[in-house]
Amino acid sequence: MQILRSAQNDIKEKIFVMMRIYLSAAVRFVSLCSLMLFSWMLCGAEVFAQQKIGYVDSQAIIDQLPDAQDAKRKLETLSREWQEEVRKRREKIGQLFKDYQAKEILYTDELKQQKRKEIVDAEQDVSTYQNTKFGASGDYFKQQTDLMRPIQDRIFRAMSDVAKANGYDFVFDKSGEILLLYAKEDFDLTALVLEKVSGRLRTATGAEAQSGTTSPGTTQPNPSQPNPVQSPSPVPQTPPTGGGDGK
Repeated sequence: MQILRSAQNDIKEKIFVMMRIYLSAAVRFVSLCSLMLFSWMLCGAEVFAQQKIGYVDSQAIIDQLPDAQDAKRKLETLSREWQEEVRKRREKIGQLFKDYQAKEILYTDELKQQKRKEIVDAEQDVSTYQNTKFGASGDYFKQQTDLMRPIQDRIFRAMSDVAKANGYDFVFDKSGEILLLYAKEDFDLTALVLEKVSGRLRTATGAEAQSGTTSPGTTQPNPSQPNPVQSPSPVPQTPPTGGGDGK
């Protein structure tokens, strides 16, 4: 029963998270429509038609940035480690339950209660661990934010620079929550933004190589030690479920 309740709670949490995502997307879409309508009313149809509008695909940019892929691998490694820990704990719970069923007839009432409590406590522990790692405010999301925020900030600055340099009034993100039903490729700024971001990355890397320093948070490799295993994200953009069991 405890495992069933845990699974039900996990499903409820997933539904709640999805509802939040859809609600957020709806709010942003309505806000965008309101902004465009307000601009139309304020400036007039003729003036609004003269506004220069472009779009980018930030996900396509992220997919081509080496440091973004490094961050993704780090997140994937962390996720696998945590999911494996969840699997081991649930395997142990399953063994405890089998042992209890096999020996229940031999237990006194007091020992039965003790064994049941042991199983329930183990279930609660694994649910707590899973929520700590994969919950809405868990370690996975914190790591994802820490790793991806600098990259996203750099992309945003590049978007702003490209928009200003080319005289765009509005730039939308094709891969964001705003629904973009159709757009001519003539207004796609993705390649320009990627070139801008990659240029900054090469400049920063070259400056570090000339100065013999590394960026904050990185360490120089030690030739006397073997290379560590590459760490894992994100996406994901969508968080893993921690093995699909529990909360």
